[in-house]
Amino acid sequence: MTLKTLFIWIFTSVTSLSFSQETAQEVFKAEITYTQEMIDTIISHHLRNIKPLKNASELKKMLESNDQLSGWVHYNFFKAAEFTVEKEYDSVVKYADRAIQSYENSKSKRDFEEERLFYSYYLKGRSLAYLQKFEQAILSHQMALEYTKKYPYKWKSFIVSAIANSHLEIGNDSIALDYYLKISKDSLYMSIDRSSVTTYTRIGTIYYDFEDLESSRKYYQKAIDKSENGKYKSNMWILYNNIGDIYKKKNNIDSTLFYYKKAINYYDDAIQSSTGTNNLFNYLKGYIELYEGDINQSIYYFNEVIAYFKEKPISNKDRKDLLVQVYAALGDAYGKTNNTEGLKTTLESSNKLIENFYQHQLEVNLNDLELKYQTKEKDDSIKLLEITTENQEVIIKQRSIINWVLGGLLLSFVSLGFLFYRQRQLQNRYKASNLEQRLLRSQLNPHFLFNALNSVSGLVYKKSDQAIPYISKLGNLLRSILENSREEFISLKEELETINTYLELQSNFSKKFAFNIHVDENLDQEGLLIPPMFLQPFVENAIDHGFKGAEGEKIIITIIQNLKDQVLYFSIEDNGIGYSKAIKDREYELGHKSLSGTILKERLDIYARTFNKKARCIIKDKDTGSGTKVELWLPYLMED
Repeated sequence: MTLKTLFIWIFTSVTSLSFSQETAQEVFKAEITYTQEMIDTIISHHLRNIKPLKNASELKKMLESNDQLSGWVHYNFFKAAEFTVEKEYDSVVKYADRAIQSYENSKSKRDFEEERLFYSYYLKGRSLAYLQKFEQAILSHQMALEYTKKYPYKWKSFIVSAIANSHLEIGNDSIALDYYLKISKDSLYMSIDRSSVTTYTRIGTIYYDFEDLESSRKYYQKAIDKSENGKYKSNMWILYNNIGDIYKKKNNIDSTLFYYKKAINYYDDAIQSSTGTNNLFNYLKGYIELYEGDINQSIYYFNEVIAYFKEKPISNKDRKDLLVQVYAALGDAYGKTNNTEGLKTTLESSNKLIENFYQHQLEVNLNDLELKYQTKEKDDSIKLLEITTENQEVIIKQRSIINWVLGGLLLSFVSLGFLFYRQRQLQNRYKASNLEQRLLRSQLNPHFLFNALNSVSGLVYKKSDQAIPYISKLGNLLRSILENSREEFISLKEELETINTYLELQSNFSKKFAFNIHVDENLDQEGLLIPPMFLQPFVENAIDHGFKGAEGEKIIITIIQNLKDQVLYFSIEDNGIGYSKAIKDREYELGHKSLSGTILKERLDIYARTFNKKARCIIKDKDTGSGTKVELWLPYLMED
């Protein structure tokens, strides 16, 4: 059963859009006074295909004849299903939302109407995915999944697959992988050739992106085996191409050529040539010609691909990856023919492509992350206000009882007034403090981003081979920092993982230095929760202002738990030029004091007041030799 066949089965079984001439169709008759019992019977017959409606407008006329009638849930779902068949996805979303709202507004909620919500959410999520509104699609499909707990649905793995697909589109590869692995264990779902081949292929692709080449090859091979033994073979040439890519990454040219040739053979046998697939096909032919045939012919194939994309914006990762491969192979071809001018032009074009793509991705991701950040801020504020209100009510009630007993009626009123005023002050102070914390954390992200993008610009300007790996790792680091900055507290383990990634990035691509992170083995790194984004600015300052590119430069980070003061002690030492000299050099170069240092001090002051702990920081020149030592005492929470 293909996905298309399955959807048609769902659609016909639920909506029963059968227009058989053998069955009398139910149509609106103005002379009839429709009752709720009649409407329910018509809908019931419609669902069971006893008397199919001619179209949705007939049911609408019946419902409009009496505003007391209930049946709009089914009507709106019926319309959503109609527009699904017509692929008018905006209209599907509109009527699915109306079906959901109709149920919420209904005074008498019936089970058969609630069941329509499952299909409404499913159709809505499917349409939102086609409209590339993937986060909304995930939410709708998750709601559909919830309804399968009450209304068992044997094909629910299709919903899980849809959720995984949306996560994959927005870059949540790890989450998508978990979902795909889950549905790969559903024997009914995996009995469908196309579903199993697609699932294995996507698992293999994610493992490839994770650099787990052996797992990637294993799942690609599973997809091939399923295709060879089943009816769905359209993806065979892509699978052989993907395995060829794995061997190319391993620099095994012979195996790469072997699988690329198999891909071409399956393309000829099973695929009708189209513009979209023909570009990859030309790349494969060009690559084979490059190593085993006519180099000039390979150059022709590569230029065919480049010409197709010349006037098209490259915002799709797959297209970008293909073009990067094409430019790399074209550069090799020009190198073999000693065409230095062609090689130079190819390198410039490749760098420009990568620069434009990541600039576009950065703009899209930052806008998207900012929108999610603002939305979560509002949700968090509402939850915080609700919790604070509940706590204040409890406190006021307790104090009210004490005041009534001790002071009598008049004194109680006075005390209650004072308490109310005091609680309002505390509540406002906490809200102001919380807002200030979020503002200060948000200030750190642009500060770090500015310095990081300077490194990117330098690498791109120098046309360094390290530009692409740097940008990729920088993207992962930025996502981690932005996600952590939305939280009040994160685990010590998460903070150290971010710092470790940052240090690896800088030591490999910015300045050469060594680093060590020593953590007290008795610390529960997952259970200890700390405010995020405290260590990174100090490490960043050591690299940017303490190190001057000398040999043997090193950063040592030590973390110890101070049980007496209930704080974590962090020591950050480097053997750079020293704190005093770094301050003078920085002020001389920039003409102002460090913004990040001011922000961190303000954050520490807030946490010290909030937790009544000795949160503080000392930055000084090391006693022995050159270098800087930062000592940081930070309050923490223990996860329940």
